[in-house]
Amino acid sequence: MSGAGGLAWQKPGIAALYVCALLLMVAAGWVTRQFNQPINAHVMDWTAQAMPSDWQVIRDSWWHWHLVRLGIGAAAQILLIMAILLDRKPI
Repeated sequence: MSGAGGLAWQKPGIAALYVCALLLMVAAGWVTRQFNQPINAHVMDWTAQAMPSDWQVIRDSWWHWHLVRLGIGAAAQILLIMAILLDRKPI
């Protein structure tokens, strides 16, 4: 293998960063699919005249899972950037 990806597998610490970033990206997608999207689908049936009485609880639940997804995604991006920077060939 050539290029930055090929170098990473020769450095287990950097390879681990790439793998952890990938797993966190998958986790962010899973949170979206399992928690945010079902709430989105439920909300799409609402009208301004016929909102459920507990709409604030539903909104707060969506916001909670959005923040979880945001945190996981941000961690994935940080690990990916770290891996890329550490995996570069010296100039």
